[in-house]
Amino acid sequence: MSWWLFLYSIAIPAYAPFARKIMSVIPNKVFVFYIASVVFFLFYFAFFLKGKTIPVVLSLPVLFMAGYVVFPLRLIEEKVHILEFMGLGLFAGMDRRLKIHPLVLVLAIALIDEGFQYILPRRYFDLRDVGLDVIGGFLGWLLAIISFKFGIKKKI
Repeated sequence: MSWWLFLYSIAIPAYAPFARKIMSVIPNKVFVFYIASVVFFLFYFAFFLKGKTIPVVLSLPVLFMAGYVVFPLRLIEEKVHILEFMGLGLFAGMDRRLKIHPLVLVLAIALIDEGFQYILPRRYFDLRDVGLDVIGGFLGWLLAIISFKFGIKKKI
């Protein structure tokens, strides 16, 4: 596992104690979420796909699936779960040093994250969040497959 994937994996559960405080100071949470999503996907298109047409077109159905999952969600925290685990799935899928399947890592980090929330005051374990995390990780992993197949020539 590369050091940046390790840090990203640790950052997800480490963010849990501060998530509600951070979210409480953001005035327009939905706007900030969508700006973060746009920045994530622009980074993905620029860095992983390098402006190639075929992978961009092939990535669009994955992004539409992500939108189909994200838009009906009521809580901004649930939307953040999808986005952060899409990043984890993408980075894990691109890591050539990862010894386990990327979705196993996604599930493990999701369970660690929710288990950590279980012991925190005013937080709780939610199996639905684990499901959203795995869906986000799966969508990110699909983006990694498209990137590796048609975008960049070697894994990171």
